[in-house]
Formats: sequence, C-alpha cells, structure tokens
Amino acid sequence: MALLHNKIQVKMATRITTKKGSPRNTSGFTLIELILAMVILSILGTYTWISMDTAFKTQKAVERFADLYEQASAVTGKVTMDVSQMFLIPSSQNLTYLKGDEGNIAFTSLSHVPLTSMAKESEQTEIIYQTVANENRRGLKLLQRSETRFIDGLKEKKEEEKFEILTGQLESIVFEYSKDGVDYVKSWDTTERDNKDKLPKIIKLQLTFKEGDPTGQPDEEREVFLESYIDIPMSEFYSPVQQTKQDGKGKKGENTNNQNNQNNQNPQQPSNNINPMGVDG
Repeated sequence: MALLHNKIQVKMATRITTKKGSPRNTSGFTLIELILAMVILSILGTYTWISMDTAFKTQKAVERFADLYEQASAVTGKVTMDVSQMFLIPSSQNLTYLKGDEGNIAFTSLSHVPLTSMAKESEQTEIIYQTVANENRRGLKLLQRSETRFIDGLKEKKEEEKFEILTGQLESIVFEYSKDGVDYVKSWDTTERDNKDKLPKIIKLQLTFKEGDPTGQPDEEREVFLESYIDIPMSEFYSPVQQTKQDGKGKKGENTNNQNNQNNQNPQQPSNNINPMGVDG
C-alpha cells in the first residue's frame, strides 16, 4: 500500500514537472516580422503607384497628341479646300481677287455651301484667314476664318467681318506663292501691277500646332507640323489670255468663220465662263 502511494506521488511530480518545464506553444508574428512585412508592402505599393501614375500620364499625353493631330488635320483640310477653289475673273472693279502675305490671306472662292437648297446663295464667296494672339496661351495664336455670302470686292467699304475661331493652338502659319512650282514668294496681290489678274499656280501652306500645356512645362509640350502644296486649277484656266491673243494673230479670218459657223449651229448656246453676281468682266 505504501509502495503504491509512492508511485502515485512520483507520477504526479513527474507530470507537474513536465508541465512546468515544457516550452509554451504560442502562435502569431513577432514585432520584427511585422515591421519587415510592412516595409516590403510599402516598397511594392510605391513601385505599383509609380507604374500606374506613369501609365496614366502616358495615356493622357497620347490622347492630347491625338486630339492635337486630329485638330491640325481638320484645319489643314479646311484651308486646303477653300484655297483650292480660289477663282478670279479679270475686271476693273477687282471684285474677285487674291491678296495674301506670309501669315494672312483673303480671296474669292467657290467653296461656299448654302445651308438649305432654297437659300438664295451661290457657291461664290469671299474668305479671309487671319491670325491674332491667343491671350490664354502664351506663344500661341488664334486662327480665324471669315466667309461672306456675296462678293463685294476689296474697294468697297465692308461691314464688320464676323470671324470664327478654327483653333487656338496655332504656333505659326506660312503661305508661299509660286507661278511655276519652283520659285516661291511671300506675298501675292492680284490688284497690283506685278500679278494683275493672275492667280499663282501653287500655294504652299505650312502650319505648326503646339499643345500649349497649361502647366507651362516645356517637356510636356508637343508639336505637329503639317505642310501642303495646293494646286490652283483656276490659275491655268484664266491666265493664258495673252497666249490666246497671240495665237489668234494671223488667223483672224479663219477664227471669224469658225465663230460664225458655231453661232449658226448653236445660236443660244450658253457661255462656259463663270460670272459672279454683280461682276462685269
């Protein structure tokens, strides 16, 4: 009985000793592990934010450049269409004309489109392109366009022109004029003696557009440069007046007979010459 009691006491002591001497079974992270994890997460978050911010800036820059290029293409196409339809009919009143320098141009054109089919208007119009400083964007210009519904010429006193703004992101616009497509000059005036009643054969158009970033950072500004060579079909139609007169010398009788025969065959045939309203050729 005493031996059994001693064995029980030994076992209890052993259990108590084992329980007290065994290491504690804990779960979780230490303070160093938490700090290390926070440092790693902050580094990854920083790199992720930098990558996303760069991607967003690149996307915005591409969108701004695409908008600028689309605007530049639209403006260039509009100017090209108007200039290519330029026409001139020699007259003492100079109702049809071209007067242009390096940065501004005024001319008569056949590019007017009536708003409705019932409008009492023709395709003949006077068009003016001019540039003024853009007060909201330093270093840039406003390209303005004016169009009339009738032709009254340069000599008459006009009412105040109403201009529409085509773009406010123009850095420069250059017109150059050529009669042979080789040599170009910086001004042309059909009312003066040098180019009296003569249109140029080709007009070279150069436009430079700039983003004009509001932040004022030069690195963020991008440019679009477009160049166009515009043929003037009416120049070849109206210019060979003297050549026709020279060819007619010595053949007066033959030309008269041919003209009489054509008049007899087609007594009411209309003329092919373009005659604007109120213009006396």
